[in-house]
Amino acid sequence: MKKVVYKALFAWQEEKEAAFLEEMGRQGWLLVDVLPFRYTFVEGQADEYVYQFDYSRMSAGQYMENQRFLESFGWEKVTQLLGWHYYRGLRSELESVELYTDQDSLKDKYKHLFRLFAILGGINLMSFINLMNISQRAGGSVRWVGLLNLGVSVLLFYAMYKIYSKVKKYKAQI
Repeated sequence: MKKVVYKALFAWQEEKEAAFLEEMGRQGWLLVDVLPFRYTFVEGQADEYVYQFDYSRMSAGQYMENQRFLESFGWEKVTQLLGWHYYRGLRSELESVELYTDQDSLKDKYKHLFRLFAILGGINLMSFINLMNISQRAGGSVRWVGLLNLGVSVLLFYAMYKIYSKVKKYKAQI
């Protein structure tokens, strides 16, 4: 049996997302797929699962090697979304409940995310400016698309702020 849950969680809310997925696992629902704000589960054995996330920019070969390494420690890759990889493991079988055990790796993960959001935010902001210029000549419908781009830009810049805060936190702990 499948179950779909709609929930708005963002990249800077890893702890909240993991807690949600772990609670679903305790209820016997195992994650099989994820889309933005949409989680698909299948019914399975209720247990103490741990979920962790990895944002990776590795080549396919490097990533496969890394995945085999993580599997050797009890992690199972569940799914991925836009470079964001979801891992699950049984708490009792894992050597560590964290994918990243050092602060440098965590800091690097968030730096990569920060750069991605900076690029996407910049593109959306430039699109907003261009669409506002076009809308002065073409009419109002283009203006709504431009305003949507502005909203996405604001969300991406807010994401950058939240991720920057995490990077600062990990830098302070090093």
